[in-house]
Amino acid sequence: MKGFERKLGVAWVGILLAIGLILIGVAVAIGPAGIDFGFDFGWSLDGQRFDRSYQESLNDAIKSIDIYTLNGEVEIIGWEESFISLEVKQTVKVSSENLKEKYFEETKPVVTVLDGLLKIVTPRLQQTGEFRGQGASIYLRVPIELLEEVVARTSNGKMKAASLNSYINVESSNGGIEVYSINGRVVAETSNGPINARDIIGPMQFQSSNGSFTGTRLEGDLRITTSNASINVENSSSKISALTSNGSINITDCTLMGTTNSFRTSNSKVTVNSALPSQGTLELTSSNGQIVLFVPEDIRAYIDASTSNGRVDITGLSITVSSMSKTSIKGNLNNGSDLDITLRTSNADIVIKKK
Repeated sequence: MKGFERKLGVAWVGILLAIGLILIGVAVAIGPAGIDFGFDFGWSLDGQRFDRSYQESLNDAIKSIDIYTLNGEVEIIGWEESFISLEVKQTVKVSSENLKEKYFEETKPVVTVLDGLLKIVTPRLQQTGEFRGQGASIYLRVPIELLEEVVARTSNGKMKAASLNSYINVESSNGGIEVYSINGRVVAETSNGPINARDIIGPMQFQSSNGSFTGTRLEGDLRITTSNASINVENSSSKISALTSNGSINITDCTLMGTTNSFRTSNSKVTVNSALPSQGTLELTSSNGQIVLFVPEDIRAYIDASTSNGRVDITGLSITVSSMSKTSIKGNLNNGSDLDITLRTSNADIVIKKK
């Protein structure tokens, strides 16, 4: 009898094991995409998305703005009206529709005005079984004349500041930044997004990663840092420091100002075709990328150009050579040394042309 029970138990174990193997096989055959509990009406394990927007006006006298939000855009634009227009677009993800109003209110941006400071802060909630995500975009129209400072932060969203006579400090992540028609200092930082700037007067500092920079009609000290993307500046009058990697640098139809201008990249080309300063230092550096510099015929400068596995080519210019080889040259243009020009690369040519 005991032997029979033992055999029966083994048989049941075998049956259960076989069923388990069959289920595993079905799961493998279906794959991850097949095990999806989402439905066409929008509900899923990630929650159902709902959106709402609203507007309000503020008549307070504002000198500065401080904004913090997440998963949304921020836009601050100056206008001639005497009041502030605020538009908010909210998004929530919840497990059921009857929860949307609750979480719209709990994640609604808080607006306060105190001593000339307009502060807008979006509360950040932790995810739960019923609350799966949030986002809020902020759109402001503000009087141009009284505003002195703008500070704004967001994530996973674009940023725009325009038509302002004030200090601008904006930061995003995973979103592009656009800044234009600004009279004042500008600091802008993002990641995984491009930066576009135009018609700015004042010191400027731009930083991104994995995002290009494009600047037009900029006046003032200009510092640009990015990676894995290009830097392009045109029709500007600035002292420029530009640093990237794995991206080209193009400085076109600009007037380089000040005593120090530098352009550095790697694995890509550097081209400067602009009016050069009469004195100071000019540095163009790359690796595995060509360097092309256009200089005026009458420039008085000392040139130190060197490459490896490439050549240095000077065309149409009068130079007094102090040392020269196939891959390097040192000398004075028009017997001058007011401007010190250093050109460095590897595995590529250096070309110096008459402008």
